[in-house]
Amino acid sequence: MAHKSDVDTEGYKAKFYNLKTKFTELSENEIRSFVNEQDSQIKIQKANELLAKILKIFLVDVGLRLTQLNKDFEKSNQQTQINSNNNRSYVDNYRPENVPSSQKSCTKMVCEEMYGPVRQSNSKLNWKAKELDLKDVKSDKDISDFLKKVKVKSLNPYIVNSRRIDLKSLELFEGRFLGEIVFDNDPERPHQAELLLYDLVEGSEKKSNGNFEFIIKKNNKKYSHQTGNGEINKIRTFAKGSLGFLLNVSLSSQIQVYTNSDNSILFGNFYRSKNTNYTPVGKMLLYRQ
Repeated sequence: MAHKSDVDTEGYKAKFYNLKTKFTELSENEIRSFVNEQDSQIKIQKANELLAKILKIFLVDVGLRLTQLNKDFEKSNQQTQINSNNNRSYVDNYRPENVPSSQKSCTKMVCEEMYGPVRQSNSKLNWKAKELDLKDVKSDKDISDFLKKVKVKSLNPYIVNSRRIDLKSLELFEGRFLGEIVFDNDPERPHQAELLLYDLVEGSEKKSNGNFEFIIKKNNKKYSHQTGNGEINKIRTFAKGSLGFLLNVSLSSQIQVYTNSDNSILFGNFYRSKNTNYTPVGKMLLYRQ
């Protein structure tokens, strides 16, 4: 039987039509010769030859028809995909949590201005699905591997859509944590970091009040010192349904932070603003004291 690669060639088509024409021209004489043949052995041989020619024509014809059907299907499928892509809203290119419920649709320019560059969704690369591995984080290596999985290219959409968290969630951070921040461009010289959160109480309108401090030291000298007394707004949601939080540690720095199962370790990806776009620049690891 003919292979698809053979059937696709113009030469194969020409061969088929040539064979078909010759068969039509010769068939009358061959059939008459077969009918008039008296020798039974020769008659059987001629019958086999006629059947072979008929079968060959049939198989080649089927091959050509199937090839054309396949081409028509591929063309139709490609057109359907093009139409689908053209009709898709730019908002669909964002993960749902990045677009406020009030923003039903927007143009490419407005979407990118409000939420950063369009990111195509891909289930295999979805950081939120990778958050399910948080329950298996036990060691420092587990932490490092986990943070690589959940890292995002731009933090801007998550900052825009972050929300105040409740008292119960804030209590995960209550106390004193000490550790370090390791920057990608200088991994051999980590910065010292300290988080203090205490005197938490629930205020009016379900707002949480308390005392907050986040200190970053470079070579044992204060590099950054964020403080807050009253409503705690430095720790917010990261994304709807996310297991992580956003920790605002300076005017230009945010941390995508997580806590382990017994709440003894805080760890996260460190982001810094460059030209108003927050990109990952390091990792934080703090231990409860």
